[in-house]
Amino acid sequence: MGCFRFRFDSKKIVLKINSYFTRFDFEVCRGGDQTLFIKRKEFNIMGGYNPNYRIMEEYDFMRKVRKQLKFKIIPKDVVVSARKYEENSYFRVNLANFIVFNLYKGGASQEKLISTYKSMLNHRKPEALI
Repeated sequence: MGCFRFRFDSKKIVLKINSYFTRFDFEVCRGGDQTLFIKRKEFNIMGGYNPNYRIMEEYDFMRKVRKQLKFKIIPKDVVVSARKYEENSYFRVNLANFIVFNLYKGGASQEKLISTYKSMLNHRKPEALI
């Protein structure tokens, strides 16, 4: 199991700093755009994603899997969209991520996580979110 580092399709310094931290194995750096990968056999053995999760499912899955499998960060960058940051702001996106991550770690419900995240950020296509 592992992921790639990433870089945004933006030249903004703050996003380059964000991208820099994806080379480190910190739990908070592992969600969303991290291009997680795992062999299908191991994914199935571990029970896959919890179908009750609509948000933070990657964190739930990684907590379970990392107890049994090694995690590798591939030192190659995958380009990801900076659209969310451009439509909101660096501060708002990171604040929303921080709050929702901590709510998740505190055991908040999926409904609370989703409503908090949606209320904090503007989304171009709200029907496509979650």
